[in-house]
Amino acid sequence: MERKSQIDTFGAVALTGFAFFLAFNQVVIKVTNGGLQPVFFAGLRSAGAVVCIWMYLRWRGIPLRFEPGTRLAGFAAGVFFGFQFLCLFVALDLTTVGRSAVIFYSMPVWLAIIAHWVMPNDKITPVKAVGLAFAMSGVAWAMLSRNSGAGSIWGDLAALGGALGWAICAMLAKASPLSRVRPEIQLFW
Repeated sequence: MERKSQIDTFGAVALTGFAFFLAFNQVVIKVTNGGLQPVFFAGLRSAGAVVCIWMYLRWRGIPLRFEPGTRLAGFAAGVFFGFQFLCLFVALDLTTVGRSAVIFYSMPVWLAIIAHWVMPNDKITPVKAVGLAFAMSGVAWAMLSRNSGAGSIWGDLAALGGALGWAICAMLAKASPLSRVRPEIQLFW
């Protein structure tokens, strides 16, 4: 696959469509939380996903092999991935979908901050810093505005925890020995 340094039209449209898909996903989680405990549903969903990934690997003939030296990073990624979804499901149980989405999708900001310290070629420039400040001002506004029935601070903090867990998981996939394995195996972890 050709590596690109800037997003093109197809990438922008695909990411926007994917964002709509993810937003609908949060509505489904919120509705399901009404009938199932969030932790149970998050675990059930992850177990189902592992089965689907395993079937995909079998269908494509990709061996399910955990390379030496990647197991610790894979386990850590799995822990942070589980933490991310646990926080998201709890957040959607305690606050509104809109609030949790704004806070949860602050993940790229946290990823940029982590990358600044972890990745030598991914420093925050002054222009990036301004963009990150604008993005975080929206998140701060969402968390500080307390309209009646707008959800709880605990739900907001859970969504923030989910965003941080997601950013750490993404950084592990990019900057740890886990980066040497196929994306399907990363997802399996």
